[in-house]
Amino acid sequence: MSDKKMWNASRFCVSSLRRGHANLLCIVPILVYVLPKHVHS
Repeated sequence: MSDKKMWNASRFCVSSLRRGHANLLCIVPILVYVLPKHVHS
């Protein structure tokens, strides 16, 4: 996955979170990509 695609996905996520519907398609990848980085560092 390219950085630009990830950035677009995260922007889409943030905007949907602001509207109050957190999309699972959005949350799950964040948990998968972000949490392991925090755990291992």
